[in-house]
Amino acid sequence: RFNPATNTWIQLSTVLPSAYNGLQAIAVQGSIYIVGGQNNNNYQSNVYIFNPRSGALAPGPSMSSARAFFSLSLIDTSLLVCGGVLAAGADSSSCETYNTANSAGSWTGTVSMPAPSSFAGTAIVVPRATPASSSSSSSTGMIIGIVIGSIVVLLVVAALVAVYHRRARRADLAMRSAPVAFENQLFEASSVEPRVMMSEVPDNAQLAEEHTLGYSTA
Repeated sequence: RFNPATNTWIQLSTVLPSAYNGLQAIAVQGSIYIVGGQNNNNYQSNVYIFNPRSGALAPGPSMSSARAFFSLSLIDTSLLVCGGVLAAGADSSSCETYNTANSAGSWTGTVSMPAPSSFAGTAIVVPRATPASSSSSSSTGMIIGIVIGSIVVLLVVAALVAVYHRRARRADLAMRSAPVAFENQLFEASSVEPRVMMSEVPDNAQLAEEHTLGYSTA
């Protein structure tokens, strides 16, 4: 057993009845299913179920065909074995399955592969999201869209209010400065115009001179 916390392997006391190669093992709901294999060209159909918590090793239902170097997959709770090398030493195209949820069940044949194969690999295709998950994703996307739209509207309104206040402030300053300019104009008019009028009115000396010249002329 490997301990990732200490990066070390630990030797277990549990051992298989014999040494095997070409077997397959897979974890199913906390247990490890050890399937098939061969020992000195003795191909096995045996299945062992190992409990890593208790260290117990128990026999499981044997496969229909003894084989080694095959592919092993888990689909939901069912094991699927395909191909491999059979006891006769020939590659196989046969497949069989076993539902681990039924402890009293057995291996049954299923659709064979198009061609014999050994040392093959398998892959599980993950299904797309269910309609409920899609609906939940759509609802989440809709909520995010509404929130973003609301933020944009608030920003636009805030910008318009700021523009309105700036214009109102400018208009207020203009109105306050207008009376001051008008008073300056009145002051300039009152200080200039009387000087012009006084310069146009003749003084007494000028009138007396004009009167004397009039008599002398006569």
